[in-house]
Parts: sequence; C-alpha cells; structure tokens
Amino acid sequence: MEIFSPVLHRPPLADTPWRVRVVRLIPLGGALVLTAALLAFQISLGAARVSPLLLAAGLAVVWLLALCGHLGALARMRGRTAKQALSRLDTEIAERARAAEALRREEERYRLLFERNPGGVYRSTVDGRLLDCNEAFARMYGYPSREAILAQPSADLYVDPADRTALIARLFEEGSLLHVEVLFRKSGGEPFWGLMCESLLRDEEGSLSILEGTIVDITALKQAVTEREQADEALRESESSILSLYNIASAQNLTSEGRIQALLELGCQRFDLEIGILARVQGERYEVVAVRSPDNSIVRGVVLELSDTRDRETLEDRTTVSFERARSSPRSTHPAFAAWGMESYLGAPVRVAGRVFGTLSFGAPDPRATPFKPADLEFLKLMTLWLGGELEREQRNREIVLLSELGGLLQTCDSIEEAYQVISRQGRKLFPDLSGALYRLSASRSDLELVSSWGEPGPWPESDFFRPEDCWGLRLGREHCVEDPAADLICRHVGEQDPPRYLCVPMMAQGEALGVLHLRIDPSRAAAGAVSPLNEARRRLATAVAEHTAMALANLSLRETLRHQSIRDPLTGLFNRRYFEESLEREVRRARRRSMPLGVIMLDLDRFKVVNDNFGHEAGDVLLRGLGELLRRNVRGEDVACRWGGEEFALLLPEATLEVARGRAEELRAIVKDLKVHYQDRVLGPLTISLGVAVFPDQGLSGQSVLRAADAALYQSKAAGRDRVTSALQIAG
Repeated sequence: MEIFSPVLHRPPLADTPWRVRVVRLIPLGGALVLTAALLAFQISLGAARVSPLLLAAGLAVVWLLALCGHLGALARMRGRTAKQALSRLDTEIAERARAAEALRREEERYRLLFERNPGGVYRSTVDGRLLDCNEAFARMYGYPSREAILAQPSADLYVDPADRTALIARLFEEGSLLHVEVLFRKSGGEPFWGLMCESLLRDEEGSLSILEGTIVDITALKQAVTEREQADEALRESESSILSLYNIASAQNLTSEGRIQALLELGCQRFDLEIGILARVQGERYEVVAVRSPDNSIVRGVVLELSDTRDRETLEDRTTVSFERARSSPRSTHPAFAAWGMESYLGAPVRVAGRVFGTLSFGAPDPRATPFKPADLEFLKLMTLWLGGELEREQRNREIVLLSELGGLLQTCDSIEEAYQVISRQGRKLFPDLSGALYRLSASRSDLELVSSWGEPGPWPESDFFRPEDCWGLRLGREHCVEDPAADLICRHVGEQDPPRYLCVPMMAQGEALGVLHLRIDPSRAAAGAVSPLNEARRRLATAVAEHTAMALANLSLRETLRHQSIRDPLTGLFNRRYFEESLEREVRRARRRSMPLGVIMLDLDRFKVVNDNFGHEAGDVLLRGLGELLRRNVRGEDVACRWGGEEFALLLPEATLEVARGRAEELRAIVKDLKVHYQDRVLGPLTISLGVAVFPDQGLSGQSVLRAADAALYQSKAAGRDRVTSALQIAG
C-alpha cells in the first residue's frame, strides 16, 4: 500500500490552491516592498544617506524576517496538508476494510448457496477436469461423496460424450447456456435427464477456460411430460375410435350382424391385430359367433372346447387379459398356441343382461412390437359394453318375436293339451338356459298339477302335484323370486333340501289364478356361470309369458266349455244331434273319396216311458246317463256316439261294413241287458234296446238317406217286438 508523507512528497504547484500560494508569498512580497522602500528612502536622503553597512544590515533583517514568515507559512501549510492526507488514509483504510468484509461475506454467501443448492452446482475446466461441486451434484450422479465424483472426468458423466463437445462449442459461440436438456449417466450406468444452465468464465490469467453451471434432475418431469404426451395421443386415438364405434352403433344401413362384423374390423385396426373373434361360451362349449380372419383359418359357427382356446384364461380371471409374446412365456405350452399359434392376444369377457355371454378377443400369429397401452384395454372394455348392449337388444328383440309367436300359437291351439305342448317348445326357446314347468290349478282348486316342463332335469316327479298354499307366488298373488336360497323364503313344493335359485309367477286371468309358471336355475350350471341371473329383465319376460299363457288357457277353457255345450248333450255327455249330423256329412265325403263303407246305428231304449211313469223323470235321467256312459266305454276312438233325442241314440262307425256294423249292434244289445242302473236303493230294469243298422253307400248315397234307412230299420225292430237288430234293405240299383 502506498503511504503519503509531507516530507517525502511535496505537492506540485499546480495542485496547490491559489489562496494557499498567495498566503505563502505574502512575507516575501512584504520584504520586497520594504527593500524597495528602504532603497527609495536611501536615494531620497541624498548626502545624508544611511551607511551602506547599516542599510545592508537592515535589509538583511527584513529579508530574514520575510524568510522566517515565509517558512512559517509554508510549515503551517504543510501541516494542514499532512493532516488531510492522514484523514484520507484513514478513510481509505476503513473503506478497504469494509470492502474486504463485504467480499468475505459475499464469498461465504456464495459458498452457502453453492453447498445448499438443491440442484447440482459445479465448476470445471474446458478440458474436462472437475474443480468443485456440491454434495447435491454428487448425489444426483449416484456417487457417495464429492471427492468421488471430482476424481471422474466430465465426459464420463454424459451418456453420449459428443453432447459435451457440442455444448462447449455452443458456449464459445453464445457465452452461456440456459435450460438445456441433456441426457446424463449415473455412476451405475443408468441414464437420467438433467436441465443444465452453464456459463464460460475467465481464469486468473484472463483466458476463457472455466465452466460453471447448475444441473437439475428432470427425469420425473420428463417422464410425466412423456406420459402426458402419450396420454394425449391415446386420448386422440380413443376419441377417433369412439367416434368410429358410435358411427357403427348408429349406422341404419347395417344389420346387427353387420355392426358386429364392423366392430371386429375396428378392433383389429385399433389394436393392430389380424384376427377378431366374438364367441359364445356355454359351459365348456366354445362357439364362434362372428369372426374376422384374413386367411379364413377360423370360420363362423365352428365349435371348440373352451380349454383349447385362449379365452379360458379370460373367463377364469373375469377381466381383460393381454400378452404380446407367447413363445417366450409359459403360455407357449397352451393347446391354443399349438393349434392357432397366437403370439399376441387381447381379450375380455362379454356380459349380456348380467351374465357372461362369451368373449371378445383379438390376436395375431406374430409377436407385438409394443406393449398394449392402458387406453387399449379401456377401449376393449368399452367395446364389450357396447357389444353386450347390442346382444342384449338383439336378445330382447328375439324374446319379443318369440313372445309374439307364443301368443299367436296359443291363439291357434285347438285344445288345452296342444297349448301345453306349445308352451313347452316355446319355453325352451325363451329360456334356453333355465328349467321350466307349468302347473295348472285343478277344477276343485285344491291342488296344482304339472302339465308341461322343459330343460333340466326335465319332468319333476317329486313335485307333480302340490297344494296352492305350498307356493309363495300364489299366496302373495305376485312373482316370488329366490336369488339367495339361504336367506329367501322357499316354497314347499320346491323342497328345503339344497333348494335352487328359482322364480314362481302366478298365472292370473280376469283376477282368477289358473296356475303357476316355475323357472329354476340348476345349481351346477349356475356355479359355472353358464346361466343368466333372475334379473329384472328375466322376471318381466317370465311375467309376460305367464300373462300370455294364462289368457290363452282361459280362452281355451272358455272355448272348450262353449264347444262342449254346443256339441255335447248335457245329460249324457255324448255328442248332440247337431254334431252328429256334421260328422255324418264329413265322414260321408271321406268315405266317398276313399271308397270305404260307413256304418250308422240307430238305437232306442225300450219301454223308457214306463220308467218315467213309474219312477219319475229323475230316474229316467239316471237311466239315460248310465246308457250314455256304457256307449262311451264301448265305442272306438274314431266312432261318434250321440244322443239323437229323448231315449234315442245314434252311432257313426267309419269304415264299418254292414256285417261289422250289425255285429257291433248285437254286442251293444247284449251289453245293455247286463247293465245295472241303481236308483234310490233299487235297480232299474231289466233294460233292452232296439237297433237299426244301415251302411253307406249300400243303403243310401248320402248321409241323410243312410240315416233314414237306419231309422226305418229301427222302427222295424220296434214293430217286430223290440230287443233286436234290424238291417236296412239295400237300395235298388
């Protein structure tokens, strides 16, 4: 440090203020003026001049005093200057001390920032030698200490050393780098992304050779950004696929099969797989319902064992299953790999109305280069949801058609027994995975009888009959569904030992119970997931079937009652005269077409008026009912027995010759003699009948002519003494 001294350093004249210079010259100026005055005074004295020696002494004294004054002023001025220099020196020393303290504090603050920075801070040389770094820098690279990483060359910290060369070149061009993403390498070799800011500094010699910068690990952020970009890309793909799916679903020009086929095409395109299959699975039966296969190696309708397909794993897991390379996994031993060689696979179960219908799967014989994305799995689930809805709508439409067919068939049934057969056949179609039974309430309304059944286990002998109070459905007057046999009320007609899940629907018509429709799930099939649950849709369908059935049975019962009343004699239960005449004309036409004979027997109960007169009309009615029952028991199924009127009866015998008809008449006459009719503790009788026999075409060429011939023969038997058979005469020609 340079020290200022008033002795060693005289300030230059130019640096001295003019007032100081004036003050310093006053003594000399005074001496000069006094000298001039003394010389002038000496001259003015003339001859009386002062002695030169005295004058010289005076002048010497004057100049000595002037010199002393000048030197005193100069000394005072030098003293003031020294004081000012010392003050400035103290001020400069204080300022330099403050600057040193500030510099020390700044260096300490810089060191703290250097050490405590959460990011990695470093200093290195251009040639790749690390000079300093903080602990965060060492941890970022996976080194145990700062000393360990300082021993490494800078190039080893980069995945690609060429990146460092390129960055240094940019530094010399730009002077600094801000927010540059660089791929670095940790001590273990694993890469990570860092965000780097770096500056180029001068060393002590002034050359640009020092690099100083910070690095922040942005691997997680980079991954998040990548995932976000992938998510955005997946979202765009999903939006496009969903739009395509919507277009397929709303296409009016496509049938249900066409929409399903378009769905398979969309799936193959979306997942970059060649083969798409929609399969129905029932137990171990695997049926291909729809397929997209470029080489037709798999065709629609083929039936396989479920265990021979990839879909078994999908159904067992009941979720989406995917793999990209089967050959290098335990799946290579699966039979499906040997049969079909599917290297990549993506499949999910399809549920319809709450049950597993089958599977929707896609595959390819080649390995998949990239793994399936979560968006792929979610879109497959969306496809199965839409497909399940489409199949459910198709099933509902099919059920509506079958229900309509059931109603139409029941309306065209000619008898209740025929209706039972229709219900059994349509029940198998409407409820293919359920066992069903139809119980009819008896006329006495005391029990229900099994009249129709289908499915497993077929006829149910253990519950062919039961009482109305044994069924909760009949007791409640509404459907009774048992989903949980351990918690729900069990009908007694089902049995309490190992009861199945079932549904009882009462059949009501005009507020009156006619029977019960019973549907049940076989426990073994339910455990295998092969049947639909008894959900709301199934219950609505069962209720609709019960309503159609009840209405049809009520109409048939009414129709049969009216028909019975129109063609039956209410007293004897035999056909009446109207039905006999209709049957006679029909059988005559049939006999004429086939060139076959047709026999007619007319018979009359002998002395019936005597019974009425002696015992009353009630006894006569009892006698007529007994004779009617005898005739029903002794005629063939194709014969027609009717009450012609009063005590007269008629029999129509298809394909019976005159000899056969007369023989049958003789048999009836003999049987009637043995008939015992009891009335009020007495036996009415003995009974005899008179009969007349005629045959088409021998005794008449029309029904009425044959009937008149048989009636004439009957009167001949009456006229000849009763209790006999008379054959009509053959017509002329």
